[in-house]
Order: sequence, then C-alpha cells, then structure tokens
Amino acid sequence: MIYTDPPVVQALLQRVIDERVPLSIALPGVDRPYDSLLIGIEPTLGALIADELHPISGHSRIKPNMLLRVGTRLGGVEVRFRTRVAAIDRDADIAAYLLDMPEEIDYRENRNTYRVRIPLATTLQFVVKPEKPDAPELRARIVDLSLGGIGLALPHPHPVQVLDQHDGVIELPDGEADVRVKVRYVRKNAFGPREDRAGAEFVRISGNDQRRLGRFAAEVQRPALRDRRIWLGRDP
Repeated sequence: MIYTDPPVVQALLQRVIDERVPLSIALPGVDRPYDSLLIGIEPTLGALIADELHPISGHSRIKPNMLLRVGTRLGGVEVRFRTRVAAIDRDADIAAYLLDMPEEIDYRENRNTYRVRIPLATTLQFVVKPEKPDAPELRARIVDLSLGGIGLALPHPHPVQVLDQHDGVIELPDGEADVRVKVRYVRKNAFGPREDRAGAEFVRISGNDQRRLGRFAAEVQRPALRDRRIWLGRDP
C-alpha cells in the first residue's frame, strides 16, 4: 500500500526512529546498498536526520541533492521510500544527513517470507559462534523463523547490536544448519527484564539448509492447522 497522507508518512517514519530499525540506502550508480539509521525528524524544516553511511566509503559518495532509495522493515513488513539529500553535516566526528521528507511510503508485506511462530514447548536454539577462542558461547531461543531470517530471545547479558553479523548454527531436530545472520533490530526487555528480542536476516544459508528450515516450519505449523480445521468442522 502506498501512503501519501503526511501525518501517516511521518508516523511510520517515527516508528522507524523509535524502533531503531536499520536502513538500507541505495545510491545512484552504486551496486551495493549502505547501512544507516534514522535518528530524528527536524520539525521546523519538515526533514529527516540520518546517521552516517556504513561502510564509510558511502559517506564519500553521497552528495547534496542526490536521490536516495531507502528500504527497511517494520515488524516484518517491508517499507520503501525515496528522498533527496538536503544537506550534509561534516563538522561532527560522525557525519549526519538532512533528508527531504518523502512524499510517499510504500508499505507492503513480503508474502514470500511468511514467518512461523515457534511454540514455547518446542526447543529451537541459535548458537552464535564465538569470534575469539576464549569468548563465552551465546545461545538464544528462536521465537519465530522464515526462509529469510529468525527472531530471537536473547538472554542478558549479550553483546549483540544492530547491524552486527554473526556466524552460528540453528539446532534443528535433524542436525545443525550453519548460517550467517545480520541483526536488523534489538528491542530491550521485550520478553521481560532478562531477555531482549532481536530480528536477524540470513546473509548466508545453503539451499539444502533452507529447505530443511522449510520442512521444520511446516511440521511446527501442522498441529495448529489441524486444530483450525477441526474448529471449522472440516475434519472428520
């Protein structure tokens, strides 16, 4: 759905700021996107303030009046918009960009990555591979999954931050699935005072492991679908 009503557009962008979901920003003539964050709205100018592009090579490419294509996700829903660079603040240690308020936002659900909730009775864990030999192992409960990524319950304390990439394994019943993930958001104390919620997308997963995830998700869903058919009176 395309939203053009200014209060709705601003409300969606405020959610992006409040939830600190990372942005994927495409620059003209550049094959790969850059990461950033929206850090505020400038009400007097009706503009957005965005953090410095990452990797830093993006900062040297960005220019005033440049048209940017921006994408992110809010609660599993894909969000896209276009904006222009109004000004660049290069005075601080970390640069920031003033962006025009977009005239419209494309807010659409990605039906190809349907997310399956994992029941509490089903034990499914993601184990982060330590980057250093003496680092402690981090185990996180998987609360939902799709072919595109996983939702995690992270026990305190943990070092996970937005935009981090981690190698790890998903402990499926038929064996481990080796993956690399990129953290898209972290919500503090989402499951109580001892657990944060994080969402991560796969940046590396084999086709075979993706098929195994699909089969596991189908098995998890089967009891719920059977109960629904019985409730609707469609099963004998």
